[in-house]
Amino acid sequence: MFDGNLAYSPSEPELISIGNNVWITQNVSFITHDQTRNMLNLKYGVELFKQYFGCIQIGDSCMVGAKSIILPNVRIGDNIIIGAGSIVTKDVPSNTVVAEVSAKPICDFETFANKRRQNKGTTSPKELWNIFLEKKVMNYKEI
Repeated sequence: MFDGNLAYSPSEPELISIGNNVWITQNVSFITHDQTRNMLNLKYGVELFKQYFGCIQIGDSCMVGAKSIILPNVRIGDNIIIGAGSIVTKDVPSNTVVAEVSAKPICDFETFANKRRQNKGTTSPKELWNIFLEKKVMNYKEI
């Protein structure tokens, strides 16, 4: 399911496999190839370098956060959460939460799920802002 717009609609959508119950949020980029060959061929003045293509596979029950970038030849397992703004350069094993640039494990899937189950949460954006402003938090991890 798509929750927003893809920032980049890949020119090779057939190289992307998306499982069931997968949520793709706003402005996620799927990069199935790169353009370094153009730069290299121009630099060396000959057609030595071929286009680099790679597949992207996303398993079941995953969420890809806004403005994330998934690079070629990446396998994303089942039960994965990819934090907003992450750049995924390597395979992500099942039951993992990854975030940041380059995306790296920050906890296992069950730990994340348990934290969310225990979190009573807030019911409105106003409450979230109040918590944010009271703590004078600059980093969401501290909330």
